[in-house]
Amino acid sequence: MSFAPWYSPKRINVTKDRDLNRQDNFCGGEDVTDLGEKNSDIHVSGRLLKSELSSFKNSLGSSETFDLTTEGFNGEVRVGGGEYEGPIGKDAETREFFFSYSLDLVSTGKDE
Repeated sequence: MSFAPWYSPKRINVTKDRDLNRQDNFCGGEDVTDLGEKNSDIHVSGRLLKSELSSFKNSLGSSETFDLTTEGFNGEVRVGGGEYEGPIGKDAETREFFFSYSLDLVSTGKDE
């Protein structure tokens, strides 16, 4: 199964955090213990054609992992959620309606 929209995504946002344990200490301030890094969270948004809606919906309901290949991130991911809205217009070349979509992904840490 794959989801590869005709249009390039309008926005790809990658965030990465560290897992820090923060506790007050007796002298004021904090003791901070680094428990390691968290996997990246990736937010992708853009437009998709009506013919791509079923593939997008299948991706939202899948528990499989996917390979995400973009200019901003490459690696294995799982779908955390997403939404679509529309139709918001009509493509001049294909004459299909298009929709806006938003997709939240979590890196598995593999191939990142």
